[in-house]
Amino acid sequence: MEALRLAQQEGDADREQVAILEEARDEGRDVTEEEYRAAYGQAVECARTSGVTVVKVHETYDAGTLQMNMEFNVRASDEDAKSAIVGDCEHKFSSYLDIARQLSSTAIAAQDAIIAEHLPAMLECVRGKGANLDDDATYDEIISEDPGLSDPEKSCVVTTGLQAALNAPSGN
Repeated sequence: MEALRLAQQEGDADREQVAILEEARDEGRDVTEEEYRAAYGQAVECARTSGVTVVKVHETYDAGTLQMNMEFNVRASDEDAKSAIVGDCEHKFSSYLDIARQLSSTAIAAQDAIIAEHLPAMLECVRGKGANLDDDATYDEIISEDPGLSDPEKSCVVTTGLQAALNAPSGN
């Protein structure tokens, strides 16, 4: 597990974060959303204890995999210092769990499945905009031919529903 190797190599992860990674490895499973959410809660508490006014914790999804980040209030003169505190707290308590979740075979397979499901519509969409692609065009080839990328709301990624599907929770 790459995230565990990184955590051990860097040596700056909280022991509990490393223990979760080791347990997931030993049990042959992915880090759960609940484990990640709890660890991120510790990162938030760390930031607050260190003087950062955390206003909100945002939860978003990338191909069904939960990603979290903090919104915080800060004076412009303190922004760099407070951002560094938040980064340090995330790194110590949750970053390696996030890495493990993003690099898991489950997450990669979920993203690949979502893209594969939308590939025919994506191909049809870019062809409708003048692209001349073969039926077996890859995702990267299709994306590179989308003239709508300059206006994201008109891009084939959005109009075919791919972006919404990638941003939806998977239920894991």
